[in-house]
Amino acid sequence: NRYRHTAVYDVAGDRMIMYGGLMASGTNNDVWSLDMKTNVWTKLTTTGAIPAARARHNAIYDTQRNRMVVFGGLESSTPSDSLYALDLATLEWSHLVPLGFLPEPRQAAAMIYQPDKDRLVLFGGNGQYDGELNDVWIYSFTNASWLQLNPTGTGPSPRFDVAASYDSLNNRLIVF
Repeated sequence: NRYRHTAVYDVAGDRMIMYGGLMASGTNNDVWSLDMKTNVWTKLTTTGAIPAARARHNAIYDTQRNRMVVFGGLESSTPSDSLYALDLATLEWSHLVPLGFLPEPRQAAAMIYQPDKDRLVLFGGNGQYDGELNDVWIYSFTNASWLQLNPTGTGPSPRFDVAASYDSLNNRLIVF
């Protein structure tokens, strides 16, 4: 059994890609594919800058580049702020090194991809230094940098183990 992993739907390959998580044997950094036509699981062999084993991380499917992008989580027992991308055609990992300021290392946050703006949106989580968070950050793939947003209005209270969705019609992040 595996838990606290991530999974994305690979549109080009019509498959689900699962990465990392916890098992009785410990934390993993393996990658598995579920063929949506045959319902057969296959362990994938990846190359490149393979990230450390992790759990409670976030992942999105980058539609513009056909890749899975992974952020943060727990590497062993330490929260991370690292960002990796797995090219789903070549199965090669790359370490994305942002310019400027980074979000606090965290686990169990919420993250969505805005394809129209080519960016990630990160919300909350359990931070390494500040505990439960309700901050909002964007990562621009164009600028290779993070930017903290300061939303107006009444936002959600600090939280982790949170889920979110992108409402593209109204250009908003929905946290639940």
